[in-house]
Amino acid sequence: MKAGRHCSNCRCGGCKNKAPPVDRPPNNPPDRQPNHPPTNDLAPTTAENKIAQIYGEHIMCNDGTHIISTIQDDRVWQKYWREIVNLPNRKYNLPKNSTGKKFIHLLNTEINNIIERKSNSEKLIVFISVILQKSKSITKSKDVKALLERRMTDWQNERYDTVVNSALFASNTYKLSEKKSQSPDQIARVFQRLLLQGKIREATNYVLNTTRKGGKLEPESIDPKTGLDVKTVLEQKHPPSSEPSNIAMEEYDSLPALIDVDISEETVLNVAKKLKGSGGPGGTDYAAMQNWLLRYGHISENLREGISRLTNWIANTIVPFEAIRALVANRLVALDKCPGVRPVGIGEILRRLCSKCLLEACGDDVTEKCGRHQLCSGLRAGIEGGIHAMQELFEENQNEEDWGILLVDAANGFNALNRKAMLWNVRHLWPRGARFTFNCYKHWPQLVLQRTGETLPYILHSREGVTQGDPLSMYIYALALLPLVNKLEEKTVGNQIWYADDSGIAGNLTNIQKWLDLLCKLGPGYGYFPEPEKCILVSNINPRTEKFKEKNNLKKVVTGYRYLGGPLGTKEYSENYSQEKLAEWKKELESFIPIARLVPHEAYTAITKSLKHRWTFNLRTTQVDPEKCKELDEYITGPLLDALLRTQVDETTRNLSNLKTKNGGIGLPHLRTTAQTQYKTSKMATEHLVKKIIGREELCGITH
Repeated sequence: MKAGRHCSNCRCGGCKNKAPPVDRPPNNPPDRQPNHPPTNDLAPTTAENKIAQIYGEHIMCNDGTHIISTIQDDRVWQKYWREIVNLPNRKYNLPKNSTGKKFIHLLNTEINNIIERKSNSEKLIVFISVILQKSKSITKSKDVKALLERRMTDWQNERYDTVVNSALFASNTYKLSEKKSQSPDQIARVFQRLLLQGKIREATNYVLNTTRKGGKLEPESIDPKTGLDVKTVLEQKHPPSSEPSNIAMEEYDSLPALIDVDISEETVLNVAKKLKGSGGPGGTDYAAMQNWLLRYGHISENLREGISRLTNWIANTIVPFEAIRALVANRLVALDKCPGVRPVGIGEILRRLCSKCLLEACGDDVTEKCGRHQLCSGLRAGIEGGIHAMQELFEENQNEEDWGILLVDAANGFNALNRKAMLWNVRHLWPRGARFTFNCYKHWPQLVLQRTGETLPYILHSREGVTQGDPLSMYIYALALLPLVNKLEEKTVGNQIWYADDSGIAGNLTNIQKWLDLLCKLGPGYGYFPEPEKCILVSNINPRTEKFKEKNNLKKVVTGYRYLGGPLGTKEYSENYSQEKLAEWKKELESFIPIARLVPHEAYTAITKSLKHRWTFNLRTTQVDPEKCKELDEYITGPLLDALLRTQVDETTRNLSNLKTKNGGIGLPHLRTTAQTQYKTSKMATEHLVKKIIGREELCGITH
């Protein structure tokens, strides 16, 4: 209660303020599905009351934008934020002088203002965006410095409207242009610019994507698969909130005490060195944040201390959601699956940094709790171990008529997970990370869908599950389904493996049937919806397996299939899979030939520091015949080397090119050597994990 008025979002039931909340999203959206019963926003459900008992606060079915905040002009800052997040990402690189230090000092001040409740996070995001917004007519370093100084002075003098309008005007100076095919020279220039900024992976992907189908879809474009516009498809992929089953919210033996997390400046320093990823709604990417955190001496150290305080505040207290509302928002991008729409979420860089600091401090708790039961919980070489275990089981039993491996596909994976059950299980299984998770998900995170040429974006909501772009998503998804995984193992026979929403079981068909029936019965209560019509049975093709397929309406029965990014099945399938990969890698190298002729140093860096490491996972999970790699090796030491050196090289140089630089070579990939060692190394590294998966025994993290 403030000034005699009760909070408009209070749910205690005793409020006298009957005025409806301002700008509150409708409680019963029209797209609710039968699986998702509406939640009465005035009368908390049983599940919501149980969550309130363990966290001290209710989970809310709205995005928190209506909350009456004590922050002055909060609605104005929300308006500024909505305008800023729709701008194309064109920002100046921060200069390494007094102007840059002043910017970082002001940035640290805005972070502290959030903690001290002088402002909300919208102001922080707006500050970064408007100060660094590029202007087409200002490119010289001295002019850029003067512009940034003028904007920061206006900001300090609280002339916020002037700064925001200046940034909006500067963005409008760039004309919209249709995407056209690019010449090799244009591709090389963009590639070179990205690589010189230290964005090696982004530069490599840029070259490879120029020869691939797909791309980004606009919200108003039509999806040929469904006939609907992309915005509608994305809305359907983010279902309404639903109630968990009683089994998913069953009582634990005890409620562990909440434990504070200690995030130090050193923790932020270590995490900052490993930051990756594009910019979220505010547009700041990892390269800019790394620069601010690492390259300005004691000013950067002060910023790291400010971020450590922010992370500790979110991790160790229940914070007002309006304070971090903009931090937990995500940029939503629709990619063309040819056909279909794939939603991709990109979180705000500061939120990702705070989340990774939390994982640095206590992520091992989740890894230890999940063990072999959920391989997505930070377990080292977990995917490789899962692939090797399933392949070993297949090789031992492939001649059995009544045996197979069922690979299960679930509908809408991360977006369909029951959020209430997730928060319930996280509180009991991860007490050190529970408050941080609850703070991020107690309201609906906003999903920003940018609209080219428009003033405001579309705002969608993540009402269920975990949001894409959140570094915690894999960990909390693993914890949310861990009780389900344990129940399946207790009540059925067979070797099951889970990696997030990708589940599979190996065993005789009778046991697989019991496991699948139980999964279909219990899974929906947790927000896991198996789709048998999309499931694959890897087995011998015989009358028994065909009967199993018809009974469960499976997609197909095959002798080999791609599993967790690696091959699973017969020797013939693995050989064909490796041949396809080698052909794919050759095409990737071919796309670098014209780039290598124009910018050889940058192309060499991308090939040796990024491209060849993309192949490592497949070599570690696929038994590739070294002799089959001969053609690709000859292409590397032939046309590719000639393009890099811009001349026809002699045989001696070709033979030396695969040696490491310290041995007089240039370190180009040599797959005939790598293929022999990588697979054996992976098998040895995952031996303990594979043994425990096959034996259905508990994993020893130290031995692994």
